[in-house]
Amino acid sequence: NGVERDRLLGQSSATIKLAEWISFKTGIGIDYYTNFNTARSAFGDIESPKGYYGESKRTFREVNADFLFQIHKDFSEKLGFNFNLGGNRMDQYVQTFSASANELAVEGVYTLSNSRTSVLPVSFFSQKRTNSLFFNGQFDWKNALFFDFTGRNDWSSTLPSNNNSF
Repeated sequence: NGVERDRLLGQSSATIKLAEWISFKTGIGIDYYTNFNTARSAFGDIESPKGYYGESKRTFREVNADFLFQIHKDFSEKLGFNFNLGGNRMDQYVQTFSASANELAVEGVYTLSNSRTSVLPVSFFSQKRTNSLFFNGQFDWKNALFFDFTGRNDWSSTLPSNNNSF
């Protein structure tokens, strides 16, 4: 049995201070990998008396891009204000191919072409996107009394277009 994995992880971000009390941050990140897995059982195995061989390849990619406006303003020594407004876009792609030989023709030869029976192929594909907007803020009075507020909305490509907001 074996696993081979190639993976790429990356992230980049930048922050711009627009004024003493306001900033803008943006970034992007990626997670990309490919797995190649094999599994085998020898002749005489209790679960696979005629032997077994299987292969699978999975490709995964997720890209996240986001932004964030941040405000921190003291209106006086008694009254302060913080506010964040941001968004995110997540794109995800998954593809899997697998095949198995549930009975081997020749003992000790672990290939799909050595199958005594028909090779069983399986494929899977998924792609989705989620867009998000969010905010949160806070008023504080004398750094002792606080009023917080927050909100968020997401839109998913996996839901019907007329009802994809939550």
